[in-house]
Amino acid sequence: MSPAHALAYPLRRGSGGAWLVGLPLLLLFPLTFVLVFGYALQATRASVADSASPPPRPHLDGRLLRDGALTFALVAALTLPFVVLVWIGGGAMSNVLHPTRDAFFNRIYGLLAACLLIAIPWGLLLLLLLPANVAAYCASGRLRDLLDPVLAFRRVSERFLDWNLATVAMVTGWLLGFAALGLLCVGFLPGAFYAILVSAHATASLAPRTASPSPG
Repeated sequence: MSPAHALAYPLRRGSGGAWLVGLPLLLLFPLTFVLVFGYALQATRASVADSASPPPRPHLDGRLLRDGALTFALVAALTLPFVVLVWIGGGAMSNVLHPTRDAFFNRIYGLLAACLLIAIPWGLLLLLLLPANVAAYCASGRLRDLLDPVLAFRRVSERFLDWNLATVAMVTGWLLGFAALGLLCVGFLPGAFYAILVSAHATASLAPRTASPSPG
């Protein structure tokens, strides 16, 4: 897979059904976050099965709910330590730097500075642990394939070039998604859904080469 294939994946012929259902799911994200995470794995599994097919229309079933809950819990567990670091670091920076004379704005600026510093290691950790394991889980259905960090590092080291290409596609997809908000005047929701589909297709390229998707 080249990054270009992943970047074109959301726009393939026949993808209209995915967009028709996916955008409302994102609009209601505070209520539908499990469905959004579950659909990301559903799209990944579809790409593992057939990399030439368009994004699937979201199909609500028990597997989507289970996958969504598991993936959200995993992302939340990996993110929580960084949230704590941002909170502590933001408070320390606001106490030391004092960019304004207002304590509230000092706190806000401190939190923003801490976010900028911690965003890179947080993003790198997610890219190291999630894509390869999600791809293996979508192919095998084994919970260990999703949750074991040792397996993630091993898979990345064994297929480092493939992982690099996949991460280039994911990062570019999210950058283009955010660019859609301001530069293209399309809006955040289409940009975010585009990035989710790009990430799903790029992740699928990391599935074991001899694997086929696990049965429902």
